[in-house]
Amino acid sequence: MANSLKRLWTLNQDAFEQLLRVLDVERESAGRKYEDLRHVLVRFFECRGTAFPEELADETLDRIARKIVAGEQIRDVNHYSLGVARLVVLEAFKRKEKAERTINEFSRTSGPTTEDIVEIEKAEGCLRRCLDRLPRENRELVMDYYQGSEGGKASGRKSLAVRLGLTSGNLRMRVLRLRKNLEECVKKCLEVRQKSVTNGPATPLKGGVIDSTA
Repeated sequence: MANSLKRLWTLNQDAFEQLLRVLDVERESAGRKYEDLRHVLVRFFECRGTAFPEELADETLDRIARKIVAGEQIRDVNHYSLGVARLVVLEAFKRKEKAERTINEFSRTSGPTTEDIVEIEKAEGCLRRCLDRLPRENRELVMDYYQGSEGGKASGRKSLAVRLGLTSGNLRMRVLRLRKNLEECVKKCLEVRQKSVTNGPATPLKGGVIDSTA
């Protein structure tokens, strides 16, 4: 149970204890039920072909805990969790569609220094993985920046800059920093994949190559 407890908590210990108490009044039994529920959620997300099913399972449990903290009475946590999980799946697929549009735009506009990175499907898979590893606010920033048709990008970026309280120049510099780190992340991902093909399984790509402060 210890490893999953470390993975779970993004709120606070009191909220987590409340989640356990809803599962069972006896803590050890609650811990086992938590593990069983998390396993069911992971399988739920795996069966629907989502990326990072364990992260989505933890997000689902986080949302349930927030509801409990807010005072919502949940009689059947297992049934309730599947309802929350369905919403999380829909949101994940919407993010994926948005990311796909960003990937296509990113690939189309890449300069010659990144041409070799984005010309094959493996590179797109690496870019998708690197986008998923960005902090949410940075991922949303990159995707929002590259959305829209050619004629609508300028106005969209202007609105984005206003919303973030940035000048157009500062917004562009921030996105360029993120894009540079994404390109480095993709390069390292491709290197790992190539080594895996050549030498067998390699150490998974670490998320730390992304600059979360950009």
